[in-house]
Amino acid sequence: MRNTRSLTIIMIIILILLSSVSFAEPIMINLDGSQLSMPIDPILHDGRTLVPLRPMFEALGARVDWDNDTRTVTATLDDKIIILQINNKIATVNGNEIELDVAGKLINGSTFIPVRFIAESLGAKVDWNPNSKTVIIISNTTAMSSTTYKVTRVVDGDTIKVNFNGKEESLRLIGIDTPESVHPDASRNVLEGRIASDYTKTLLEGKDIELEFDDEERDKYGRLLAYVYINGIMVNKLLLKEGYAQVSTYPPNVKYVDEFNQIQRIARENNKGLWSYE
Repeated sequence: MRNTRSLTIIMIIILILLSSVSFAEPIMINLDGSQLSMPIDPILHDGRTLVPLRPMFEALGARVDWDNDTRTVTATLDDKIIILQINNKIATVNGNEIELDVAGKLINGSTFIPVRFIAESLGAKVDWNPNSKTVIIISNTTAMSSTTYKVTRVVDGDTIKVNFNGKEESLRLIGIDTPESVHPDASRNVLEGRIASDYTKTLLEGKDIELEFDDEERDKYGRLLAYVYINGIMVNKLLLKEGYAQVSTYPPNVKYVDEFNQIQRIARENNKGLWSYE
């Protein structure tokens, strides 16, 4: 009986200790608007985000070679040749020396180096979202236009007004649909539509955005049809991920339909956003 009571006390103490542990939120990598799946999670070291070298270089289209004798990595992409060595802060890009913030490290058999160096050495742009702990990478091969457009008004969850080439135009986000909030038939407007609309407003109203078009640039009403990006993140996917929209695709604009369906499935399974009202 005494042993049983002692074991119970020990188990209670362990549970209390575990409940007080706060697990760090994982660092995400967003490449050209899509979340990049890494075989090994990125880590923070001396305030810098380190990622496994090979999968990151290969995601950006580079070929990677490893010299085990010198512990040297060589990555090539088109006319770029990047060479770096484990525990050496000096790397070369086409023969020019570049000092890394943190030297490459071997961790559990994988080479980790700063994600910013990998991306920028291949001509990509890098940003950091501290709220979501997301590294945002825009590669030099992305289909997005380099032109930015000002959002003048958010109409509802999936429709906005933009200054497009000096003219205010309506733009419909491709591949998604949010509940009605401003329909002329008031009976079709619902609370969920207002919630989705308010979420889109927090993301886009008054902001500069980039656009990616699919096969058809306009619908039968003359509205622009586009994938909308802000800070490198595709808003169409974000609305699905957070549960404020459902997949709604119309050929021929079906470029991301499989990915959209997968994002929606995960959001629904996790009762994200409006799915919690089901």
